[in-house]
Amino acid sequence: MKKIFIATMLLLTLISAFSQNGSGQATYQVMTSYKDSFAHFQNDPKMDPKMKAFIEERFKKEATKTFTLSFDRNASLYKEEEKVDLNNTNENGGSWSPYGITISLHKSVKDKIINTQKDLMTKIFVVKDTLQKYNWKLLAETKQIGEYTCHKATAIIPVSKEEKEEYEQEKADAQKRNTSFLTIKEPQPKEITAWYSSEIPVNNGPEEFWGLPGLILELNTSEKNFLCSKVIMNPKDKNKIEVPKGQQISKTDYDLIVQKKLREIESTNFTK
Repeated sequence: MKKIFIATMLLLTLISAFSQNGSGQATYQVMTSYKDSFAHFQNDPKMDPKMKAFIEERFKKEATKTFTLSFDRNASLYKEEEKVDLNNTNENGGSWSPYGITISLHKSVKDKIINTQKDLMTKIFVVKDTLQKYNWKLLAETKQIGEYTCHKATAIIPVSKEEKEEYEQEKADAQKRNTSFLTIKEPQPKEITAWYSSEIPVNNGPEEFWGLPGLILELNTSEKNFLCSKVIMNPKDKNKIEVPKGQQISKTDYDLIVQKKLREIESTNFTK
């Protein structure tokens, strides 16, 4: 009984201390699996072996990264620790994607808004969208992550309308041009598992994930694993938690620009 009382008082002290300033920084090690994505390239007999080797090397380079989440009770800013070189887009190592490279994510859990800063062919956009709602199932299982006691939660993410439309479009394009390496797997509902700590009373987490009664310190999806390696509460050197700079645009308008860019790329590279 005495131990329970001490633990309760400690938790209340931590919550009280957090409430005074209400800010913190969490560092995440993020491991991405590209096994399924690379399989499309490996199994394509028409692709040049040197190109396959280049793509494999790029996948390996992107597999493990470190990100920082700066947060308070109302919002957060999530970005890679290593500074992104927006001018380094050459074939020998620059990051590039026809869908745009994500630089940072600003979430306002208060207003239920997410602003994603993207580099689309050296032009910087800030894509505004509504935060996705997760139907979390809170479980009794607990485990320790560092000094924090964490509780388990799971959720199922259904296939979105956008994912279905993108799959059908890319499938049709690949069949039309007989480019098998562009074929993507049909999207499936995804199960995610999170471990959150109510000792850090913010409903936030890495990337777009949020909505639990405590900071998410570990999260696992079919493609990525997030593990918090360090938490600093009420840091002296605070990062500004504000919407990143760039051309403000809605997700709908940004998707239209991306589709236009894809058509331009395909007409340039895959016409016979």
